[in-house]
Amino acid sequence: MTEEDGTGRPWSVGDIENGYILTAAGWVQLRKRAAERGPEHGGPPWVPGDVVNGHVYIDEAWMPIGERGRSAPLQQPPQNLHEGADEKTDNWFTRLPGLGRAAVIGGAVVLLALFATSGPDAAGPEEQDEFVSIVASGQDRETENDTQVVAAKRERGEALCELLPSSLAVEDWRGTLTSITTELAGDDGVVKIEISENVEVVSVDIEPDSEVFSQITSLKEGTRVTFSGEFEDAGDQCIYERSLGSANGLRTPDFGIELSSIE
Repeated sequence: MTEEDGTGRPWSVGDIENGYILTAAGWVQLRKRAAERGPEHGGPPWVPGDVVNGHVYIDEAWMPIGERGRSAPLQQPPQNLHEGADEKTDNWFTRLPGLGRAAVIGGAVVLLALFATSGPDAAGPEEQDEFVSIVASGQDRETENDTQVVAAKRERGEALCELLPSSLAVEDWRGTLTSITTELAGDDGVVKIEISENVEVVSVDIEPDSEVFSQITSLKEGTRVTFSGEFEDAGDQCIYERSLGSANGLRTPDFGIELSSIE
């Protein structure tokens, strides 16, 4: 026996939808019943729609839920599961129609794939080499006016954002400490680190009571350092660049960074 719903979908005996099951006589509501108990406790006599141990009573026989009538029907309530097993099989998942269960499983697979393919939390030393290469390509770019400079910086920014994680975090990058100062008329520290020729990262507003401030007090200009932190976000240009003048930002960039450690 098959029926169709309002959308023309074919139904077969044994199909379940919204808590109902299709029998030869039509749709009946599913009811969870306990096996081997008298009528006063919900046991025999059985009526279509009774559910026991993952099976449903329809058309004077027991059929596994979700099998669409393919398995041979049982003439007696299933006894192969221990007492209370029907509570385990009669849950929100088993009550879903076949397409609903497939959607749930598919969604779980997608989530697992997203977690499995998520990027690293911070860019490491290998990414530093790629970072330097991208910036060097911009430095060598031929430009005739400021609009071309801006376009080149935007292209550089897109490439850098593809390389770095969304947090713009870096870890264990290396460079030469070129400057340790404090802000004009202030006590906050300012550090500049050269990571390649004419390319520096700059950290400002380093508070005196911070761990990074304590670390830089023991360092000397001109020494090699290893540092970690997060670049300052600049939207379409990816990393905030602190140079004065658009051309300087392309040829001799100073990229803003908030340091988390330096040694």
